[in-house]
Amino acid sequence: MNLCKSIDVVKPLKMNPSNKKAMGILETKGEKAFIEHVFTHPEDHDKPQYEKRQLSYAEMRMLYG
Repeated sequence: MNLCKSIDVVKPLKMNPSNKKAMGILETKGEKAFIEHVFTHPEDHDKPQYEKRQLSYAEMRMLYG
């Protein structure tokens, strides 16, 4: 499934800031960057790769729905 093709359907919906940022990453940087973003702890996005904490699927769903 190509996530980028779903953007036009989701875009008109109201989103919280976290989901809006994740959608922007999907639009501008693509699927791989989007997946990396949503599975990284929100406090760690600006840290070097080796310091980033990975989220479980359940944690990611709690943050992004």
